[in-house]
Amino acid sequence: MDPKLTRAPPQESGEARLPMVYNPLPPPYQETPLQEPPPLQAFGNFAGAGYDPPDFVTVQPIPYMDEVQRTPVKDYLGYSIFTTLCCCLPIGMAALVQSVITREANFYGNWMRAKKRSKKALILNNLALGAGLFIITSVLVFFLWIACLRY
Repeated sequence: MDPKLTRAPPQESGEARLPMVYNPLPPPYQETPLQEPPPLQAFGNFAGAGYDPPDFVTVQPIPYMDEVQRTPVKDYLGYSIFTTLCCCLPIGMAALVQSVITREANFYGNWMRAKKRSKKALILNNLALGAGLFIITSVLVFFLWIACLRY
């Protein structure tokens, strides 16, 4: 036997311990003796058929439908692309991500998630539009003020 595969735990207080041997093979299968099936029970019209009807009936629970909605939620994808390209890039990108998540939730029928993400996309789009308009008007006012100072 290979000495690397044989391991023995450390001896404690003089107790004799058997060495632990690594055996890569599983134990052999044991055969189970064949058993005869249980005897048939007689019950009403099912005598001798081997069927014993239960004393109770299991009823499946009715699935709870949270909300039935057939039309998809607005995803504001076009608005998100416009605000990303023309107004405020960072906020527009966040709105674009929310719009894509809304579209995906609509595709899978997750209406609650689609509504939540659609609302976030709309808020971010409006915020990006406001920030973009503020920046554009501020720059225009600044350049007009500079132009007035020159003359």
